[in-house]
Amino acid sequence: MRLRYGYYHNENVATMCRGTDKVMPRIGAARSYDRGATWEPLGVVVEAPPRSYNCATNNQYFVGGVGDFSVQVGVYTQDIYFFYSLYLRDTASQGVGVARLAWADRDDPRGKIMIWREGAWVPATVFRTPGGERYTYPAAVPIRRASTSPTPRR
Repeated sequence: MRLRYGYYHNENVATMCRGTDKVMPRIGAARSYDRGATWEPLGVVVEAPPRSYNCATNNQYFVGGVGDFSVQVGVYTQDIYFFYSLYLRDTASQGVGVARLAWADRDDPRGKIMIWREGAWVPATVFRTPGGERYTYPAAVPIRRASTSPTPRR
């Protein structure tokens, strides 16, 4: 049996922004034991930091979040690299972010991804709640900044 791993762009309606059907994307992981016929969700592995959204954005799809990504296995490392779009409120924080996951953590990836930020790999912060663990991911510093950004509505 050969396991398959997949990563997906997941969108949730931005309920914090009343009167909109725009979304907050995030990135999740899944595993298949049957060559992709069925998938077992492994959880969200990257999402935008709290309060990094903009309900007044002119973006017609997103109020914030992370997504639209590609994944690359490191040639010289035992890591999986995620290159993803940053749809954050602050214009200087928009662009392409990078995260990495150790290959050894692919079966239990929640909270294990490290985000590239200011020259260092930064881990998620874990919060233990009565309902289980919750992770907050730092905002990546873009390796390629967005060249333009929509102007907020007034």
